Amino acid sequence: MSLDAARELEARAATAAAAGRAGEAAEAALAATSLYQEAGLLVQAAGAASRAVQHQEATGDRAAIALALTRLAQIYHLEGGWDRALTCYTEALDHFEAIGDQAGVAATLDNCGAAYQGKGQYEAALEQFRRAMAVKVGLQDREGVAFTWNNIGGVLARMGKAEEAAQAFRTSLGLHREAGNRLGEAVGLGNLGMLAQQAGDLEEAEEQLGRSAALLEGEDPLLRATTLNSLGLARRRLGKFAEALEAFRMAADLMQAQGDRLRATVALFNMAMMHEERGNYREALRLLEDVIALDRRIGHPDLKRDMEAFGRIRAKLDQARDARQ
Repeated sequence: MSLDAARELEARAATAAAAGRAGEAAEAALAATSLYQEAGLLVQAAGAASRAVQHQEATGDRAAIALALTRLAQIYHLEGGWDRALTCYTEALDHFEAIGDQAGVAATLDNCGAAYQGKGQYEAALEQFRRAMAVKVGLQDREGVAFTWNNIGGVLARMGKAEEAAQAFRTSLGLHREAGNRLGEAVGLGNLGMLAQQAGDLEEAEEQLGRSAALLEGEDPLLRATTLNSLGLARRRLGKFAEALEAFRMAADLMQAQGDRLRATVALFNMAMMHEERGNYREALRLLEDVIALDRRIGHPDLKRDMEAFGRIRAKLDQARDARQ
């Protein structure tokens, strides 16, 4: 991705806005948003998306305003800025309701639920997901209902209600299989695998997560990356060093390719910790150097933890070298 291309789009947006072509300006700003996001520059992406919202507001097109607000909220969501994301989603919801776009209403309620889940406000998340479910039932959107069951299962799992969560995931999985939805089936299997991992049934977790990752190939790169990272954690606990490292490596590569540097650092950090456990201190330090560089680039909140890990492992390497002398 060329930053020059993003800046050119922003300049084009400014020129169009000055000439009174607000819709054209918004389109260029949203294109710049995507380029910034691909580069992992979320602050710049949020700025471009915010300007796109302003341009669309000048058009008075409520559908377009709602979509631009949703795009901005998605960037905040990636940053973990839950309150800002909720503000945008709530404004988008008002627009979707005003124009009678029930599909937009349902999707936005799901997004609100995910943001509340990110904040740890699980009851509020469940309320939003149940509202989304009601709208989808009215639309006879069985696939959408299946995805919302999955969302509900995720919240219940966070609340420690494992059996209720498993039932929600199985309901979602059954609906997806009936519809022949490969992506939905993968999501359901992955979540059942996560539940098994939390319960300590690591072999079951490895099986379900592996099946999920296989189904996701060629589907959703970021979701596949997240699933591979979870698979790596299960294999790590099973003592499968090489297989775990491969899962983490694939996860990190996919995340970086999609511009998600935030989560890429998680997979790289996991790899570093495995190498530390095996006494491969030089390789652990090499990986942590990459993690710290990404932390600094995106303002990652775990920078302090990662630098402390680097210092700890460097001390171990020095001790090992001294012992050999």
